[in-house]
Amino acid sequence: MRKKNEIIVIDDPVSSFDSHNLFNIQELLTSSVIDYGQIFFLTHNFYFFAKIRDALEAKFKSQIKNNAEPQTPVEIFEIENRKDSGSMLKPANKHIKTHISEYMSLIEKLKGIYNRKDDEKDLSTGNLIRRVLEVFLSFKVPNKRSLYVKFQ
Repeated sequence: MRKKNEIIVIDDPVSSFDSHNLFNIQELLTSSVIDYGQIFFLTHNFYFFAKIRDALEAKFKSQIKNNAEPQTPVEIFEIENRKDSGSMLKPANKHIKTHISEYMSLIEKLKGIYNRKDDEKDLSTGNLIRRVLEVFLSFKVPNKRSLYVKFQ
């Protein structure tokens, strides 16, 4: 049984300056909030997200294996910005739930937008394309700093 019924919201706990402490932050957060009723982690950092996701899923599986009363399974949602209807919270697509690479997740999201039948495209399409290009070009042209210079 849960010790606490509170809902915990943790908003973007890792900045780019904290990347060297990412593992410690993830371990502290997952071990200290596991008994709360609901936990919401909001983050832009895909690597941090994947670490939190994997740690919480491992704890859930361990509870089942040890015949302890399991916590609620990990559920993953994403915020989608729509052109006319504002933002929408929806269950995350399967690629976000399984990929450990932000690049592969972004590629799958772009494929989904491309294959979408309706006229309403995701407002973040341009940003997704830019992010894929940044990752790709940082690998192909590692010595150039600016995205514009990498295209030269």
